[in-house]
Amino acid sequence: MCAWGRWIDRRREPRTLTSPLLNAHYTIEILLSDTVVDYHMGGAAVFTRGGQFGAAQVTPPGERVRCRFERPVESVLLYVPAATMHDTLHRCGQHIPAGFTLEDPSFRADPILGRFVGALSEAASLQDASATPFIDHACQTVITYLVRAQLQSQATDRHAGLQTWRLRKVLDFIGENVAETVSLQAMADQAGLSRMHFAAQFLLATGMTPHTYLTEARLDIARRLLTEGRLALADVAMRTGFHSQAHFTNVFRKSTGTTPGRWRAQVREAEGERAGQTYLS
Repeated sequence: MCAWGRWIDRRREPRTLTSPLLNAHYTIEILLSDTVVDYHMGGAAVFTRGGQFGAAQVTPPGERVRCRFERPVESVLLYVPAATMHDTLHRCGQHIPAGFTLEDPSFRADPILGRFVGALSEAASLQDASATPFIDHACQTVITYLVRAQLQSQATDRHAGLQTWRLRKVLDFIGENVAETVSLQAMADQAGLSRMHFAAQFLLATGMTPHTYLTEARLDIARRLLTEGRLALADVAMRTGFHSQAHFTNVFRKSTGTTPGRWRAQVREAEGERAGQTYLS
């Protein structure tokens, strides 16, 4: 059974609110007023920007969100059992691709959704037990609308690449974790997208697959460490996220045509020649 509530907070001072942890329900929030929100999920910042009328946010089961509001806010909250979400997506059937999951719109403005949900909220009698079927159908209708909006957005994004703020989050994440195991799922989570959707958008935005970009980032750092010349090859491999020195050597050779040891020797030889030319001049 779904639940539906209207939330109004007229305070103007900044305040931080944390959602309850619901292990069996999705939470869908739709703004019915303009506000400014600093939004975190799973401890990671998603964005700070103005939340406009009709903007929506979806929290999956087992996740917790933290929002810092700087203006009054009014919204509708939908609490949807995971089973209801699954059944609603199943009913969409042939209209959605295999493996489809409802992604978090991250408070993307949608005035049509705002007007629609506002009208449904006015029609629902939340204190009347007989309103339960109405609320269930209303929640399913909102989910179907969000699915449609997501598919349209993905069709547009396929030609545009990742949004700038999503790309920056992913690149920062790669830079901070280059020595660790970085999976495609972890990068997609930073962007708030499914793996397939993220990989396609990342390729459009950078001209490289996520794996290729990650490898090149690791090799850039490895070349810098080799140039500095203070670390053993095994330590360079460890600091740049390669499984072993052998793995590092193999990837480095494919990229440069030579081994890390020979590349470092060539750099030292070139530096020595430049130093000698400077001395003679």
